[in-house]
Amino acid sequence: MRRSRVLLSIQQKIVRNFYQITEHALDEMRKDMLSTVDVKHAIRRGRVVRRFTRDRRGIRYRFLGPARDGREINVICRILAILRCQTPML
Repeated sequence: MRRSRVLLSIQQKIVRNFYQITEHALDEMRKDMLSTVDVKHAIRRGRVVRRFTRDRRGIRYRFLGPARDGREINVICRILAILRCQTPML
């Protein structure tokens, strides 16, 4: 299956360090002991599992992918900003 343009665009921005991480995402990352490297790894190796279109601030995407240690993590982002990151609740 071909990767979507959105997925490729976000992944390219991650590789080029062209992104912002919100304070909210940093707080969630600290709680779950995730690093920026973990988040970037999950986006580069993960997939878009949901698209949020009803937010007046713009479309957001939820990625599901592996952190460096193999844990599956969710990363919610817009094209330029990582908004939230956490391990999924089972």
